[in-house]
Amino acid sequence: MHWIDWVIVAIYVLAAVGIGFLFKKQANQSTDDFFVAGRSLSWFIAGTSIVATTFASDTPLFVAAISRTEGIFSNWLMWGTAIGHIGGVFFFARLWRRTHAVTEIEFIKVRYGENPTAKALRIFKVFTDGVMLNCITMAAVTLAMGKVISSLMSLPSKPIFTVSLGLFSVDVTYTILIILVLGGSAVLYSTLSGLYGVVYTDLMQFCLAMLGAIILAVMVYKDAGGFTGGMITRLSTVPGYKKEILSFLPPFKNIGFQELTFFTCVGFFWWGKIPGSGYMVQRMLSTKNERHSLLALLWYVFTNYVLRVWPWIVVGVLSLIYFPYLEDSDTAYPKMIGLFLPIGLKGIMVASLLAAFMSTVDTQLNWGASYLINDFYMPYLGGNKRSQKGALLISKLAMLLLVIVAIIISTFVDQVVDVYKFVGIFFTAMATYSIARWYWWRASAGTEIVALASSIILCALSYIFLPDIKRDGRLVVDMFGPRALVNCVGVTVIWVWYAMRTQRKPSAASIDFYQKMRISGPGWKLIAKLYPDCPQVKSEVVNGFICWGSCVAFVFGAMIFLGKVIFHQWTGASVSAIVMVIGGYILYKTMPKLLHGSEEPMQRVPDP
Repeated sequence: MHWIDWVIVAIYVLAAVGIGFLFKKQANQSTDDFFVAGRSLSWFIAGTSIVATTFASDTPLFVAAISRTEGIFSNWLMWGTAIGHIGGVFFFARLWRRTHAVTEIEFIKVRYGENPTAKALRIFKVFTDGVMLNCITMAAVTLAMGKVISSLMSLPSKPIFTVSLGLFSVDVTYTILIILVLGGSAVLYSTLSGLYGVVYTDLMQFCLAMLGAIILAVMVYKDAGGFTGGMITRLSTVPGYKKEILSFLPPFKNIGFQELTFFTCVGFFWWGKIPGSGYMVQRMLSTKNERHSLLALLWYVFTNYVLRVWPWIVVGVLSLIYFPYLEDSDTAYPKMIGLFLPIGLKGIMVASLLAAFMSTVDTQLNWGASYLINDFYMPYLGGNKRSQKGALLISKLAMLLLVIVAIIISTFVDQVVDVYKFVGIFFTAMATYSIARWYWWRASAGTEIVALASSIILCALSYIFLPDIKRDGRLVVDMFGPRALVNCVGVTVIWVWYAMRTQRKPSAASIDFYQKMRISGPGWKLIAKLYPDCPQVKSEVVNGFICWGSCVAFVFGAMIFLGKVIFHQWTGASVSAIVMVIGGYILYKTMPKLLHGSEEPMQRVPDP
């Protein structure tokens, strides 16, 4: 990299820290300001922040690599989850905001009350979701960032100096030093400005990332002949090129791993995405009202699935023309950056990838600390009786604790990958209960604990009885999909059986939840008869399904239309355009009915 590129990167880092100082005063007024930005976010800011957080530093490398090696259809691994997120837009975005909670885990108190079982469940999830899974994510993105820096910057691998830490020593390389500067900057502005700083740096990071990705894609597309029509001809002359590379669906010549993965993603893997979780819920809880919460998640879905991914796919597929032989496909994207981008633009692109890393870290820190403070320290360690300044100080110390734990976890490289797979199966298995606890009065804290325990046990057993198929030490068939399906069915059967046996009549907590949330649907029919005067939007579920189906048609129609146009597949572009227009029209007519009556936020019920 040229010194001008380094200056651009430095300006970005300083700007991110500057935003932290800018919002310092607003964020340090209360824990609500620190963790949910005083519930003041517009749909655009909240939705863009979600998109920026999902953009990890290695995401463009991964998308480009699978697009060039397997084909465009391999992106269904990501596209399939859109079905679930769209369901979340119309069934859960407004409900999350209606709870007026500070964190996702506080929902346990809202739904089940303050009984001992609910308290135990809440504390358990603080340390599994808020600490363990959170730190695993930070460790994984830190390791990925190291690979990105090594690929992009061609830095010397020799250590600059060695740090002695008692029983062992650490060689500090240029890569480690850059990660420390980036991570330290993220920690600094996160602790200074809370969620305010996180979301506004996310906005800057997203704009930078999209700018860099689009510039690179346009330059590559133009050079390959995409605008003049010579691109397909050039691709066809690449050694080993197959027409399936430009296909939007698997070949379906036989039922192999690619086809099983496709059916898994489109068929059921998206279930776990419907209720929302983690930082997505945090952003929804931080919006001005229910309408902004719904629109924030809708904006995320459109931007993430329709707009963001195509620049990476274009660069990945067309890299075959310029680098037909690559031992490591993950290097395709960095090599295209080095080949096409001049001084200055390269700095913007590198800064955008570094920004992706910081965006993930700052969100994980604020979100994880919110669990520790709001759901453990304040309710169970006497934090509610102390000053807001004291709680804010503990919040910042919690962030530093999370950083230390993440650094320790990052030393276990191989185990992190295995844990990610296990977690993916676990959350898919919990999907049906995560939905039912909102829409069925029989849900209880005990039932959720049974679902959690059975999911952990069945996940472990699935690794024993459904092992991956390997040949000569190489993975041939990944049994991730079959494991997820078996676990989902098994866990659902267990928790439904337990709920039917133990919840014979509505509990006081379920009745209270129904009255606060005004949820309609067949799962609340019994309580609705007992309390006919409780205000309820009876058409909410019906309109929700209409919006869900039409939005799926609109989003997938728009996504495929854009891709078909880029790769000159005009028949497919015409069909997808029709689907997009019909879906968009139905959504436009139905969504106002769903939003009607949800403008006023629910007031938080005082603690007993």
